[in-house]
Amino acid sequence: MRTKIITWVSNMKVIFSVLAAFLAAYSAWEFALYLHHLKFVPDAMGVWWVDYTLEESLGFGPGRNEAGIIVFDMPAKTKRHLESGGLDWLENLPPNGRSGWQGRYRNWKSTPMPANERWTAPRNCSFDAESMGYHYNCPSVTRYLGALIRVDREVAQMVDEAVFSSGTYYAYGRVGMIILIPEHARIVYIYAK
Repeated sequence: MRTKIITWVSNMKVIFSVLAAFLAAYSAWEFALYLHHLKFVPDAMGVWWVDYTLEESLGFGPGRNEAGIIVFDMPAKTKRHLESGGLDWLENLPPNGRSGWQGRYRNWKSTPMPANERWTAPRNCSFDAESMGYHYNCPSVTRYLGALIRVDREVAQMVDEAVFSSGTYYAYGRVGMIILIPEHARIVYIYAK
């Protein structure tokens, strides 16, 4: 009986060790992904919380397309800067402390977004059954993604209302677009590559 208990305890130690190693690896991966997402926002905005992410790889192997949307909480300090300085504050943001293209934007603009942008033009809307399952409005920011991914309806509606009305700011980066929505205290990064 004693031998069975010792064997059982030994087996449980192995199982718990494997489980702990798996949890540690998973936590490290999630933390690295979190830090990667934060890189898409200028450092000076002080963002630290990721609210929503939806990212999909479309296809397989090198050169595959990727599309996604990441929603961050907007810090109160950033919201105050936008309300008091608007485009002037954005155009004078200090450069990021890290190298690379992420989080670097120029030519900030205020909304509403013009209808002459490729993805906002109503003439480019498709109302077939397949695409309407992915896009709730037309024009819609989900069409910027250029891929059929299912963005949460509430997120898509918040972003669509923000970019097609006044009070929001946006800029294009090397790969994606950043949208600052002070009314909802949110920062949205969308990309399609």
